[in-house]
Formats: sequence, C-alpha cells, structure tokens
Amino acid sequence: MNSRILDRHRKNIRWLLCAAFFMVNPDALAATKAGMLERYAAFKQDHAPGSLPFTLQSTREGKTLSSTVTSFIPSIPFSEFADRLSRASEWCEFIPLHLNVKACMYRRVDGITKLGFYLGTKKYQTPDKSELLLLDFEAGVADGVFLARFTAKKGPYGSSNYDFHFRAIDRDGGIYLEFDLSSQPGMAASLSKLYLATAGRRKIGFSVTETKQDGEVKYVRGQRGASERNIVRYLLAIKTYFEMAGADTDGMQYRRRLERWFDRTEEYHAQLYEMSKSDYLSIKLRERENQRVLIRSLGNPTTPVD
Repeated sequence: MNSRILDRHRKNIRWLLCAAFFMVNPDALAATKAGMLERYAAFKQDHAPGSLPFTLQSTREGKTLSSTVTSFIPSIPFSEFADRLSRASEWCEFIPLHLNVKACMYRRVDGITKLGFYLGTKKYQTPDKSELLLLDFEAGVADGVFLARFTAKKGPYGSSNYDFHFRAIDRDGGIYLEFDLSSQPGMAASLSKLYLATAGRRKIGFSVTETKQDGEVKYVRGQRGASERNIVRYLLAIKTYFEMAGADTDGMQYRRRLERWFDRTEEYHAQLYEMSKSDYLSIKLRERENQRVLIRSLGNPTTPVD
C-alpha cells in the first residue's frame, strides 16, 4: 500500500475514534469509511499474486511503539464477522493462539466490559505465573463499519497507554480489516532490549529497510521488528478463527485451530518460527485447560469450546 496513504491514515484515525465510542459525529464516521474504502482500493492494487497478503507498518515515536496491519478475509459475511467480534468472549477463542498469550478472560465491571490477556514467555505458563493486561473493551457497528477499541492506562512491567483499534468493512464478498496496536513499553523496553541483544538478535520483522545491489534484502530488526511479528501473529489468529468457524464441533475444534495457526506462521518461517509444532500443541492444549478453569472461576456464562 502507498506509504503516503498509510501515513495519513495513522495521523487521522486516532482523533476519529478517540471521541466517545458510539457518539462520534456522522462526519467523522463518514471520513472513517471513506478512508477505509480508499485504502482498500490501494490494497487491492498493490497486492499482486505471490505478495504478502497483508500490509504492515511500524513506527517508534518518542516512547510510543505502534504497528498497523491491513488485510482481507474472503467469503465471510459481514454480519457474522461483526456479531462474533462484538463479543469479548469470542476474542478469548483466538487471541490465545498467540505464543505469548497464556490465557484470556472477560468480565463486566461497573458497566464496562473488561478483556484480560495473560502474557508470558513462549514456554508453558499458568495464568498465576503470567502478567495480566486488563483492557477496556468496546465494539459495535456504525455506518457499515465494525469498530472495536481496547484501552488500558497501565500494563505489565511498567508499560502504559495501550490503545488498540480494529476496523472492518464489507467488500467484495469478504472483510477488509485494519488493526492498530500502540503502547509505551516502559520497563518492558529494557527487558526487550536485553532479549534483542542476545537470544533475539537474529530475529527480523517484515518491513524491508534496504535492498542491496546484489539483491540481498534487509529487514527491520529490534523493537520495531518485534512489534511487527506480534501484530502478524494476532492477524493470523483472527484469520484462523474465521477459517475454522464452520469446523465440526467434535471435541477437536480448538486443536484444529492451533494446527492451522501454526501452519500459517510457517509461511513466514524466518520471522515467526519459535518451536516445533508438537511442542506448540502440547503447551497450548495445557494452557487451554487452564483458561477453561479460569473462566469458570470468574462465573462467566460461557466457557471455551473444545
């Protein structure tokens, strides 16, 4: 996608969605939809067969680390897409596919829906040994645009100012979506720098920083690279969830999601590989059971399916 269009999008979208969530004025909503239609047209034009099925951009401005991904999911009715993602419980059905999300929970507190992600290492961890990121969650449809926003003033390890925006529109028989992640890493930045200087020093992101005369391509590294890997893992979780939505509920549905998510990440082995498929499945199936116990303990009306 044209970088000029993405830059303008990043500057405009925050003031459009930072007003009271469903009290945004009609002109702002119209601008949101018009901008998405413009960016979708650019997305289609720029994505030839064989290219990445998403557009990705990351930035570091002062203390704020941000990333944006755009993509298209074919053959999904908009009404089904919006209905599912308007419910916090449904996010807990796919966000834990991500290696670092050990469990997910949701609850209502003083009229506000809270969505919690238990974050940890890539190894097996129980929720009580993980760090909870508790976000305010709002979602719904306005003027044909599905909007969801996740916010938190404070997070684990001194991180702060989490502001996630998710938007989707119905186009060409499928869903065009945009997902923004923004936060201030805080103390986590120091931990991240240590990791990136040691075990993660060879890890790369998706953005090309240089193409040498001999054709060798250099990719973004460091914290921006980590941010890009993170948002792509979330994107693949969303896509996997909807691809598998019609799968038979024979007690193996979640395992199939796990297998599909892992296979999708293998398409970007250089960026996303961390462990064998058997190790990933073993860890995630154990963590799924922990999430089941956690949600029941909170008295939620629904629990994870198999």
